[in-house]
Amino acid sequence: MKLSFPAFFYFEIGGLARRDSLLELAGNNPHYARLLKPVLFPGAGNIGVDMSLQWIAIIVGTLATAGGVVGIVRPELIKRFAEVFPRGVAPAWIFTALCCALGAREAHLMNMGAVDVVKPYIPFIAVAVFVASVVYMKELLAPRALGGFLCLIAVPITKTAALSGAPFFQVLVAVVYLGVIYGIILLMSPWYFRKFYKPFMENAALFKAAAFAKTMVGALLLLLGVFVY
Repeated sequence: MKLSFPAFFYFEIGGLARRDSLLELAGNNPHYARLLKPVLFPGAGNIGVDMSLQWIAIIVGTLATAGGVVGIVRPELIKRFAEVFPRGVAPAWIFTALCCALGAREAHLMNMGAVDVVKPYIPFIAVAVFVASVVYMKELLAPRALGGFLCLIAVPITKTAALSGAPFFQVLVAVVYLGVIYGIILLMSPWYFRKFYKPFMENAALFKAAAFAKTMVGALLLLLGVFVY
């Protein structure tokens, strides 16, 4: 069954409520997911790599599993990283650059209405924001930038998941939403990076339990990516 052009037109001009209905429809039906992608997210895939949910799950799962295993085998490395990260220059610059790139991508894809004329200048604005951030926001920039990255990277991931029609895509979305909550906390209060990790640093059993849980979540995402998505 295919949606007719009048149905597409009706939903396209119908506002956010009907758009949310389309998102639900796309999430429940792989056929509609393929049909509705250009309507719900015009321009998606034209910038950067249009990555599948499978590869997203594999990458996120690999990173989580690797981090968890390192925490189990070499906990001192994770503890040392947590100590130096908040004031680290390299991670601050890397995550700030990623935030600017992701922000520029989303700004280019969104409908800005009357201010669409600024889109050709978005790359230059992104560079200016990067320079201003690393020059004037040096204090705890790394956790702030990490928080921004967690919030911004959730946008393309949840878009891909919502339109994938894959079973259990909600597992990946739940993990991403937890990252968004943590990201918002870091953006508003970057000093919470150390406060969050302090109980784990002071309790070896709690640290290993968290590392094991992270490994299990990563392994689950890997299995979903390889065999389900």
